[in-house]
Amino acid sequence: MPQHLTEAQKSWAIAKLEENWSLSEVAAELNVRSLRVAQMRLKQSGLKNCAAARKVFLTAEHKHRRVQFANEFLIHGEEFWNNVVFSDEKTFQSCNSGRLRVYRPRNTRF
Repeated sequence: MPQHLTEAQKSWAIAKLEENWSLSEVAAELNVRSLRVAQMRLKQSGLKNCAAARKVFLTAEHKHRRVQFANEFLIHGEEFWNNVVFSDEKTFQSCNSGRLRVYRPRNTRF
């Protein structure tokens, strides 16, 4: 494999990685024996490995339930809200979250 990918190889690799091909599958097609070499070649060609962005879409039911929840709390006065503690949520897992890794050109949304 050449030091850098050609534009055609780079385009092909991006297309296959966007189709959720694994890096090992792409490397095999490009005749690269080492995954580390494949990673380096992709990086040298301007592609970076990152976790795929998750986009959670709200359904009509979600929206309805949010409004319903908010309306239920409209009746509470200041004394009620003075006793409320607001906090952020974070989920922790002891196993792999299964987060998909993707290769994308630099400075693009992943």
